[in-house]
Amino acid sequence: MFTLLIIFFASSLISFFGSLQLGPVNLFVIDAALYKSKKAALLVAFGGVLPEIVYCSLAVLSGNFIQETIFFQVYFKIFFILVLIVLGFYFMLKKSKQVVLGAHDFKKSERNVHYTIKGFSLAIMNPQLLPFWVIVLGYFNTSEKLRITNFYEKISFILGSAFGAFLMLIVLMQIVLKFKDQILDKINTRIFPLILSFLFFAIAFQQIYSLAILN
Repeated sequence: MFTLLIIFFASSLISFFGSLQLGPVNLFVIDAALYKSKKAALLVAFGGVLPEIVYCSLAVLSGNFIQETIFFQVYFKIFFILVLIVLGFYFMLKKSKQVVLGAHDFKKSERNVHYTIKGFSLAIMNPQLLPFWVIVLGYFNTSEKLRITNFYEKISFILGSAFGAFLMLIVLMQIVLKFKDQILDKINTRIFPLILSFLFFAIAFQQIYSLAILN
């Protein structure tokens, strides 16, 4: 049991800090917290961490095999770059809207899995998740205390990966909600979408750079 807790804690810690890097899910959690509601941000965050379970499970099951395939290293990365560029243009062309400070109502039309699917679809297309967890798993297996040898330790490792990422997104959401009025007071509704647009383009160019290095 103690070993399971150590693996869970270590996996959660790595996932938490690994999720601090700017990404599409983080940006949509911020956008939902500012312009939608706390519930919307929670749903995006929940959907965004599900791929952690998927890719971490694949890392456990497949080891280095998938990491070495051309699909995940090149073609999937290209597809991810195109999605980022589309999102960049989406926010660039997004129409301005009036935001009422303190309005946190969750509209009836939003009481569905729309935000969860949004978070999931953005995260599942991240080509870096699988190699990341393959590398982390490899590191764990070089340590006597963290070595994963049985089914329960694998489950602990996988659940820790999701918990850490979700915790980071919750912390991010709480920070945005705490300073929501101040943030919206400093930026108007036109500037923020442009900032998001720029950030999505920046992530896309970073991925293009990494792809050029890969080739």
